Amino acid sequence: MEKKNCVIFYSSNPVKHVFGLGFYVNSRFLSNILRFEPVNDRLCWIRVHGKFRNYSIINAHAPTEDKDNEEKDKTVYSQCPRHDIKMVLGDFNAKVGKEESNYPYAGRNGLHEECNGNDYKLVQFDAATDMINGGTIFTHKNIHKVTWRSPDGDTMNQTDHISIQEKHSSNLKDVRCKRGVKSHTCMSTSWLLGNVFGG
Repeated sequence: MEKKNCVIFYSSNPVKHVFGLGFYVNSRFLSNILRFEPVNDRLCWIRVHGKFRNYSIINAHAPTEDKDNEEKDKTVYSQCPRHDIKMVLGDFNAKVGKEESNYPYAGRNGLHEECNGNDYKLVQFDAATDMINGGTIFTHKNIHKVTWRSPDGDTMNQTDHISIQEKHSSNLKDVRCKRGVKSHTCMSTSWLLGNVFGG
């Protein structure tokens, strides 16, 4: 979908528009996009040409706790080129806790003290792929960690996450959440654009 100053790469169910996700790419960087692969309404990935190495970035929207585990296990990680720097981001419906068992795949700066079921799945995935959870390694106020707030404002969760291969974690400059429209929040991820795009 082409807009005035950007292109939106979007993945959804063509019949039932219930879910969907994608990537917003500034038109200046469009020539850096090597490939976009829409998988379904919960999964897609994009390959970006970098200054030193290419990046494969997977965008996922995980099922909630009551969904079948088999559905949660689907991944496109193995399809990404072997030598790319890999990042996985999205709404995982996972509360990453501060339990010792989560280290070294998560930092000590997450919002939650204890995990939920989806977190164990996310940490297991990070462990199997040598990744680290970027949203838990930077120090921020709690309000800048919240990615979902209940309509009554009483319940606040950090369920959106970004993981990057641990050996390339220095590419992450900061991960924090910013308030969005109607008091909802969105995750803002910064990495070294000079390394990625060569500018």
